[in-house]
Amino acid sequence: MENSSKVITELKLGRNIHQITKADRFLDNGLCVQLLKAKPMKVRYGEKDTMTLKEGDLEHLAKFGQITHGHHEYRGCKVFSLVHPEEKFYVMGYCNQVDIDNKEGRFLGAEGYYHNARKTKNENVNSFFAVKIFDSDMEEVNY
Repeated sequence: MENSSKVITELKLGRNIHQITKADRFLDNGLCVQLLKAKPMKVRYGEKDTMTLKEGDLEHLAKFGQITHGHHEYRGCKVFSLVHPEEKFYVMGYCNQVDIDNKEGRFLGAEGYYHNARKTKNENVNSFFAVKIFDSDMEEVNY
């Protein structure tokens, strides 16, 4: 994903302001939450520029929708992303590989919450060759 993604929010960690987009991830190990930038900032200021989130940062993030990733490389941790409040998830059904290749699917619904889009996908998965979920930028998502 490009760093040109729509900014969801900003966090000031240490001396740096971090613009948070859908490409960024948060790692929760049960003790602290850490920001995992998709594209790290060029300027770092050592220990004063911590990427570990404090209580105020966590309260700020709680205001946004969150999607937990089912597949990631961190064992024993939760990895999640923030969702922009205006984000929509579109569910499309495809009858065959040619339809997928030509991006010609049947529109099955649009949802403001990923878990609702996932439910729509699961309800239709047996009726199509493939069912996919896309975000507002029409990028396929599968958390």
